[in-house]
Amino acid sequence: MIIAAPALNFQPKQATLPVKSFLQRLLLVTNGNIDDILQAYTGETVSTVKLHQQLVISSSRLSPLQLQRDYQILKRATLLRGTKTNINYLYTDLQLVLERLPVALRDEVMFGEQPISKLFQQRKLETYREILDCGIEPAGSLTQYFPIEPNTELIYRTYLILVNGLPLMQIKERFPSSYFIK
Repeated sequence: MIIAAPALNFQPKQATLPVKSFLQRLLLVTNGNIDDILQAYTGETVSTVKLHQQLVISSSRLSPLQLQRDYQILKRATLLRGTKTNINYLYTDLQLVLERLPVALRDEVMFGEQPISKLFQQRKLETYREILDCGIEPAGSLTQYFPIEPNTELIYRTYLILVNGLPLMQIKERFPSSYFIK
C-alpha cells in the first residue's frame, strides 16, 4: 500500500513512500514530538537512551543548519526505547548548534539525562519543526539496535528544529519498515 503525502513539500520520491500504515505516515509528517505518539501506540512509557555524543567544530556552508562561521556542534545518537519491554522503537541522530541554544540550557543538554524535548517544554522554549526529507534506506550498521538484517529497510525522516527563526538542530529519525503497521 502506498500512502502519499501530497500536501508536503517533498520531492516526488518522498511523497509516495511505500509505507504500510497510517501510523508510519503520521510518524513521518508530524511536526510535533513523536514520544507521545509512540507511547499511545505501544501502551508503555518510552524513554530516551543516549548512545553517544561528541562536540565538533563545523563550518559547513552547505548544511541546512545555516552555518556562516565555525560553530560548536553537539552530535548525539539516541534510541527511543520502551521502558517495560526494552524494545528500541526509533534511532535518532542529531546535530545541535550550541551557540544558538539559550545559555541556561547548554549544561543541561550536554550533561543531563533528560531528553532535549523535555528540557524545551520545561523552559517553555518555542520551537518550530521543518521537515526536510523522508525516505527509505537499508539498515546497515543500525541492525545492532533492532532485531533485523542489514538489508532490511528503515523508514527515515530528517527535519530541523528552529528557534527564533534560526535552525538549532537537525534530526534524523529511523525505524524499521516492519514497525508500526498494526
